[in-house]
Amino acid sequence: MQREDIPFMYNLRHNNPSSHLLPLPEGIEHQYAYFDKYLTRLAAGEEVYYVLHDKQKRQDVGVFRITELLGKDHCNWQSLIVSDAASPQVGVDICQSVYALAFDLLDRRYCGPWIINKNFHKMIRIHALMKMAKPISEDGEFYNYQVDRSDYEAQAAKFRAMSFGKVKGLHDD
Repeated sequence: MQREDIPFMYNLRHNNPSSHLLPLPEGIEHQYAYFDKYLTRLAAGEEVYYVLHDKQKRQDVGVFRITELLGKDHCNWQSLIVSDAASPQVGVDICQSVYALAFDLLDRRYCGPWIINKNFHKMIRIHALMKMAKPISEDGEFYNYQVDRSDYEAQAAKFRAMSFGKVKGLHDD
């Protein structure tokens, strides 16, 4: 992610009726201030933001970040937001790609926990169908989800065979 991507990210967060991210203060200047702090975390190797590009539609359709990269046995991912214009399979591909990075590249035991709003039924359904991420606890209006390496390994080949989660340099067949 670059500074030039901030207006795209801001518009996704504030103009997307299907967003389930925690609300942020109004005004793009807050997103720029957050980005400036993020650069320090990026330089320290703590996290990295990605802009999602939909290959079918040939346009940027979302953002997410991989966090807690300094952990020895886990990493996490957060702040996923995808445009309603994205191809339907983008959500599954993102999940699979993140898990491939966590387990195949970073060699972690688990990925998470991250929060999912209990009303975000579409994302909860995706995780149930994929049979990898599972709720491990709940707190008020959120579930805390986590993927264990064994659950990923039991399903990953099936999804890669369907071309989901193929990370360049990791899964070049």
